[in-house]
Amino acid sequence: MSTPCPTWGDSFQRLGLHWWHGNCPSPIIPDDSQQIFEGLLLGDGSIPSTSGGNNCVFRIPMINRRFLKWVDERLGVLTTGLSLKKTAEELAANNRRTGFSKR
Repeated sequence: MSTPCPTWGDSFQRLGLHWWHGNCPSPIIPDDSQQIFEGLLLGDGSIPSTSGGNNCVFRIPMINRRFLKWVDERLGVLTTGLSLKKTAEELAANNRRTGFSKR
């Protein structure tokens, strides 16, 4: 799925890379979006470095698909969409295996 650049209108598979490498200015993040990011960082959100160490990625590790969809819709072009990495059952099994949860 491609996303149109708000400045030029051209569509890109990875809009963030267009902003990073292109001549188009990065978007100004609206106040309501900044507040969402701040709230998520106070909760489950994090900004780990990627494997190359040059870029950071905002992540929300959770399984509440309804909430993640709400965040995705509110942040618009600032997101790359949703992806489910592990199911609730897989996370629970991992928690039991590591001793985080005994149930």
